[in-house]
Amino acid sequence: MKGRIREWTFSAALIALVIIDLSLVASRYIDPKPSQDLAQSFRPDPTITFLKNQPGLFRLFAGIDPRDPLYMDNSFAYHGLQSITGYSPAKLKIYQTLLDSCMYRGIDPSFPVNMNVVDMLNVEYLVVHGRLPEPLFQLVNADQAQRTFTYRNPGALPRAFYAGESFTAANDREVFRVLNSPGFNPGRTAVLYRQLPQQITPVDSTHVPRITSYKSREIRISTDAPAGTLLVLSEVYYPAGWRAFVDGAETEIYRTDYILRSVFIPGGAHEVVFTFDPPLYRVGWVLTNAAWGLVLVCVAAGVWRVRFTGKRTASPGTKREPGKSPVS
Repeated sequence: MKGRIREWTFSAALIALVIIDLSLVASRYIDPKPSQDLAQSFRPDPTITFLKNQPGLFRLFAGIDPRDPLYMDNSFAYHGLQSITGYSPAKLKIYQTLLDSCMYRGIDPSFPVNMNVVDMLNVEYLVVHGRLPEPLFQLVNADQAQRTFTYRNPGALPRAFYAGESFTAANDREVFRVLNSPGFNPGRTAVLYRQLPQQITPVDSTHVPRITSYKSREIRISTDAPAGTLLVLSEVYYPAGWRAFVDGAETEIYRTDYILRSVFIPGGAHEVVFTFDPPLYRVGWVLTNAAWGLVLVCVAAGVWRVRFTGKRTASPGTKREPGKSPVS
C-alpha cells in the first residue's frame, strides 16, 4: 500500500488499532463485571448475609469435613468472605502440609478437629450442615431451609496478636508435636525455628494490636505493648517477597507455628508494616519501563529522521531515466 496511503495516516491508524485492541482486553481485566447468570447463581443466602454483616477481620471454616459440599464452596469467595478451606485444590505446600499433619488430629475424640490450628488461623465462625457440640461453640445463625448452621468459635484468635512466650523447635516434626499437644495455647506461646535475640514479655488483654490497613500487598498494624514482645500475624509465612518494618526500620520475620509469621517489637507505641516487595518484581518493573523508554527513543529518532533529514525510500514502482544513477 506504499505510495497510496500517507505515512502519518497509516501510523495514526495503526496506533489507534493497537490502543483499541489493548483497551478492550484491559477493561475486562481491570473492571470485571459478572454476568446476570453468575450473579443469580451466587445470590446471598441467609448464612452469607449474616456473615457479611459481621464486623472485623475474620475467617470461617466451612464444611469441616472435606466430603461436605461446603468445604470447597466458592460462594464465600464471591462475597469476599475468607475461608481456611480455600477455593482450589492447588494450595501452597506449607499450607497443605499443615492440614495433613495437624488439622484432623484433634484432642477430643468426639470432635476430631485440632482447635489449636483453627484458633490460630483466626477462624471466628464454623459453617456446617448439621449440629456441633454447643458447649464448645455458640450457635449464632441457622438456615433451616438448607440445614446450614453457623457457630461462633469463642477461642478464635484475632488476625494479629501478642505472644509473650516462645518455644524453639528443632524441626517440623517437633513443631507438629507441639501443635497437636493438648497443653499448647497458640495465643500464649509461639513455636519458632530460631531463638529470639531478645527476651519477650507476656502482654495482658488490655493491650491489643490494631490493624489499621489491610491490603493484598501491604498490612499496617499499630502496637502498644508495654514491653518487648512478639507480634504474631495470622498470615501465611512467605519469605519470597514479604518484608517487615517497625517504624520504618526493616526487621526480621520469624516463621511461627509452622505456617504463620511474627516480628519482635519493643515496648511502646509503634507502627508495624508488612509489605510484599519481591526483588524479581522490581527487576521486572525496571526492565519493562526501560523497554518502554527505548521504544519511545526509537519513535522519536524515526520522527526526527523523516521530518528533518528529508530521507525517503523510493516507491517500488518508481522509474528511472536510462543511463541515470539511482542517486542523483
